[in-house]
Amino acid sequence: MADAPPFRSGFSDVDASGAGNQLIDYLDAARRAPGIVRAKSWSFDVLALEPGMGALDVGCGTGEDVIAMADLAQPKGCAVGVDVSATMIDEARRRHGHRPDVSFQTADAGLLPFESATFDACRCERTLQHIDDPDAAVAEMARVLRPGGRLALLEPDWGTLVVSGGDPEVTKRILAVHVGRHKQPALGRRLHCLLTTHGFTDIEMGAGVVMYTDISSAYRAFGMVRAAELALRFPIKRPSDGTRIS
Repeated sequence: MADAPPFRSGFSDVDASGAGNQLIDYLDAARRAPGIVRAKSWSFDVLALEPGMGALDVGCGTGEDVIAMADLAQPKGCAVGVDVSATMIDEARRRHGHRPDVSFQTADAGLLPFESATFDACRCERTLQHIDDPDAAVAEMARVLRPGGRLALLEPDWGTLVVSGGDPEVTKRILAVHVGRHKQPALGRRLHCLLTTHGFTDIEMGAGVVMYTDISSAYRAFGMVRAAELALRFPIKRPSDGTRIS
């Protein structure tokens, strides 16, 4: 196996990345991708929000999903978004701060600033892959949910990413770099275990396949140009006996 490359995705620490505006633009573009649209719709369906309920979005980014949950909980419902990034929370407040039924707070997913049994529903999308301790985050989400509350988790499994490239060895190398940029690249396959570990029952699992057939969309979605640049800067180490690593 190659050593872990000395870099991470900007989403691992948005505020320190120096790329906050680019990451916000990425989220806005990703939100329009058909696969992401389907996943978000599924999460709202399984949360089954009703008028008067309170909902939480952990890793809320720019806050559009918080607005969607608040709309579903009207009248008299509300939604709260938290994100560890002050950059994202500032942008969410700028976009949606006029709404009296939503609020945004800077907070760590593993240490949520709410009393136990506060919310009827909670969602967390593409966030656990970027944090050090997903177990702590899911434990906190379980804590702040009321008895019978619903949780929706959406995470990729980067080990399933396949690219049809011209040179198989070069493709493997670039993919290894891209996957290695995520703190929890196999988080998607761990979700069921995480949920059962923290007391969730009646678990509904789903999976989806997203395909990109135009290179510009694939580059934007997966950062392949950046991964290729990093693969050149941080080459995969080979054993001293010359054995090839695939």
